[in-house]
Amino acid sequence: MTITELKHNLSTIGSALRLEINDSSNGNELTLILSEMLPLLSLSADTKARAEILLNNQLAELIESGKYESYPASDRKFLRQRDCSELTELYNKAEYYDKQMHYRINALITMISSAKEIYKNEMRNA
Repeated sequence: MTITELKHNLSTIGSALRLEINDSSNGNELTLILSEMLPLLSLSADTKARAEILLNNQLAELIESGKYESYPASDRKFLRQRDCSELTELYNKAEYYDKQMHYRINALITMISSAKEIYKNEMRNA
């Protein structure tokens, strides 16, 4: 996976996370949103894993290159962080989005269960 593909995946996942719920008691709407998010769950996990691999590879290349060997260890750390800042940001975002996908899906499942109970109660009372 390239950085461009990584950014595209994060954009797709971010768009799904920004989907708004108009009526939390509407089971059909909640089910539709859940069905749109579930396929992205595996994409989210894969994107996080790939971002970590890219970040680790870039760090390894920096270390192997010996680019900063003449600097003290604490300085090398900051210079490597600077050189890997883009991938670090993408990895952090991927990790955050992956957690948010899990939270959102769990919340949707809970909201769907609640909407079903409301519907059952309305049918009993009708």
